[in-house]
Amino acid sequence: VMSQMMRFLIDSMGFNVVAFDNSNVDINYFQNKISQTDSIKSFDTYFGPNILNTSYGFNITPFLQTRIKEKKLELFGLDFQLRLDSAVNNLLKETCNFLQCNDSVIDRTFVSLLRNLYQFGNRSFLVDSYAKILLEEIDFLIATMNKTFSQNVIEAQVIIRQWTNVKYFVTWLNRRFSFVNEADDIKVTASYLAARDSAMAENLVWMLNFLYPKEKIIINV
Repeated sequence: VMSQMMRFLIDSMGFNVVAFDNSNVDINYFQNKISQTDSIKSFDTYFGPNILNTSYGFNITPFLQTRIKEKKLELFGLDFQLRLDSAVNNLLKETCNFLQCNDSVIDRTFVSLLRNLYQFGNRSFLVDSYAKILLEEIDFLIATMNKTFSQNVIEAQVIIRQWTNVKYFVTWLNRRFSFVNEADDIKVTASYLAARDSAMAENLVWMLNFLYPKEKIIINV
């Protein structure tokens, strides 16, 4: 029913943006993948909206692919948690293109640290020293982009927003370190959900005010 309702809102009611409870880094990776190919592999949908990996009577993936290719639809992710390092690598490539591969901003150490985010979830953790270095690198990158975004304000702000969410994710993984020996997992889950909900609300406000102020948006969370 949910997927059929989404199709009705897009095709009959003119909604042209769908926001999901996935990270925008993952959503962008998925969106780029399905817009560039005719065949969709299960690996590609793993990065996509959670709705794609749920058993519904109507398979929504081909529909999303067609509307994205027709430029009638855009997807957006509200969460800060990343799924795999391939999506982060895609964000790195996008940032590198924007900054024209400035090695003083995106160096090998930074890339190596990011790739170590491989398969981190809300039960994983980062030690203080690792998180500190990675957060400093991300802050430097964001500061550099803020100085140079005049060439394309919207593109720069979207990339900066995604790096801000990577920061939230790294901060959470570092906070998770303090729960590593916590016997009561309820405290861990409650802390994660609070951080996640706060970040999603902030991303939603930013999306409505800055990115899509005049669009009709479906919020699927």
